[in-house]
Amino acid sequence: MYFNIINIRNNIIKLSLKLVQLYDKLIYTEYLFIYILSIFVGILTGFAEVFLKYLINVFSKLFFIGEGKTILDRITNSPWYIVLLIPVIGIVLSQIINLLFFKKSRTHGVSQVIESIVLKNGYIKPIAPWLKALATSITIGAGGSVGPEGPAVFLGAGIASTVSQLFKANSMRTKTLVAAGAGAGIAAAFNAPIAGALFAIEIFLMDFKFQQFSVIVIATVMATFVSRSLTGDLAVFQSSVYHLTSILEFIWFGL
Repeated sequence: MYFNIINIRNNIIKLSLKLVQLYDKLIYTEYLFIYILSIFVGILTGFAEVFLKYLINVFSKLFFIGEGKTILDRITNSPWYIVLLIPVIGIVLSQIINLLFFKKSRTHGVSQVIESIVLKNGYIKPIAPWLKALATSITIGAGGSVGPEGPAVFLGAGIASTVSQLFKANSMRTKTLVAAGAGAGIAAAFNAPIAGALFAIEIFLMDFKFQQFSVIVIATVMATFVSRSLTGDLAVFQSSVYHLTSILEFIWFGL
């Protein structure tokens, strides 16, 4: 009887150890799966952001007849009536797209991603980010006073949501991947992987784990790698060199 109790106890201990090992393997497999998805999200977002920049450049060349490498150069070298008329046309075309496809949506860009995470478990219609990117590309290419931040975030988040839907990820994984995609969009658009990761964590994840942080970092790094490989490692915002010629200039700076 005594030996039977010892054998039963030993069997229970062995079974417990096997269950713990199985649990560890399942946890490892779970995070390995989402890590692999984050790599795909980062790569796809990097390509998407490069395409967004290309689209903006195409519309800029289409709208303005002036010569130049940048939008500002083309606007500067275009006739005055073109400069006055084209931005209006661009805004009208952009609003037509928004009214046709986003008339029920009260939020845009970053707020739209937050709404999808909080209210829809990260669900975003696959076509929506691309239509929004098209509308924004027209506006920016036409010289409108908007930036690519919102579309970059929405495009990355939309790609992540689509990947999650294809692989039937649960709500927690989907939310994490959507946040990672949004951060990857910022990282690729501004060549700033760390800023993209911190942006995603602060804005989209109120309560996060270390594994979620790793997923976001992987996505932002991969997106930046793709963007740099295709467009070069250049600073988004570049300032011209200015030399002070008189100490009196410091007086105006002080004011």
